[in-house]
Amino acid sequence: MRQAVRFSRLDLKIHAVSFQGRSLPIGTLCVLDMKNIDAKAIRHKVVSGDCGHASFEYIKKVIELALSKEIDATVTGPISKEAINRAGFHYSGHTEIYGDLTRTRNYAMMLMHNQFRSFMSPPMFPSEKPVTLSKRIASIASSNWDMRT
Repeated sequence: MRQAVRFSRLDLKIHAVSFQGRSLPIGTLCVLDMKNIDAKAIRHKVVSGDCGHASFEYIKKVIELALSKEIDATVTGPISKEAINRAGFHYSGHTEIYGDLTRTRNYAMMLMHNQFRSFMSPPMFPSEKPVTLSKRIASIASSNWDMRT
């Protein structure tokens, strides 16, 4: 994370947390540290099942924290879908993980910037799981409602 902040030339302090529900000063980026992988073992641009396992555990944990209302929102960065699949978690991406772990039947990914809004309904990428017509229609109906609110 520190490398990403330096690369982006951001003026942010990084604060690793195991999870504490306390506020930190503005300009501090809280990063959940579950200590589930040795950072020295991570190789840039190398797909690893261990990294995929850690990625999945992080996503699962923030979903649990949000569902228990210990946090108000979640933010994730890019993940390697190949690494997550190598670790034995068969999802095509974040959206399907969130849908599954929150037991949400109809979901979609929304991209927003100012007044621009775009929805993608699952699966966004090739998947072994077929999507029924009724699921597509439900996703479109939900997207239409969210676009108006």
